Amino acid sequence: MGRGKLALVLLLAAAPALRAQAGSPTLDLILPPRVVAGVDVPSTGLSGVLTGGHRRELLNSGWSTVIHARVELWRKGGFLGLFFAQESAIEWDIVVDYAPATKLYTIRRIVDNKVENLGDVRSIEAAEQLLRKPYNVPLSPGRRGGRYFYEFAVDISTLSLSDLEAWQRWVRGEAQPAIQGKKSPATSFQRGLGSLLSRVLGGETQSYETRSGIFNAG
Repeated sequence: MGRGKLALVLLLAAAPALRAQAGSPTLDLILPPRVVAGVDVPSTGLSGVLTGGHRRELLNSGWSTVIHARVELWRKGGFLGLFFAQESAIEWDIVVDYAPATKLYTIRRIVDNKVENLGDVRSIEAAEQLLRKPYNVPLSPGRRGGRYFYEFAVDISTLSLSDLEAWQRWVRGEAQPAIQGKKSPATSFQRGLGSLLSRVLGGETQSYETRSGIFNAG
């Protein structure tokens, strides 16, 4: 049995233990001191996503880490103004993979089918620093005087080898015909990313969330 297949078998056999020992990342959700409706937005950051528990070993063994992030904006209203209802939401994905040939960690963010390369670094600690860098989420309250709060949630998953190949094909240009109007963007997205949140080993996704305090939009 080759080294690659042996490592895969060992990872699969150890999957329950890996999930049980995985550390909890820190989610940062930062708001300006005064949030002005239609102007100010929150920023997000992540810590401990790649190095907590056994995530480092999984990533260095060729299993790309996938982070699906979602920020929701909730406004108080509804019946007698007693309840909060979701006003808007934004989602994006971050894919981190490691190339043994170049010994580089590559971090990419996908928003609205657009891929942004956040950097290629030579250590997992440097990759963590890129994830901690604040990301301004374009989600501002729509009403002055409204009472709001933000919720920030992430799902951390691991791409299977087939999903990783599909992702790499998409990055190399699978979505280009959609941009030129020759193919459905949804079809290209599905072909390129496959099931981006397909599964952690054993079929589970690790989920975390945090929320801001309630504030009045100026």
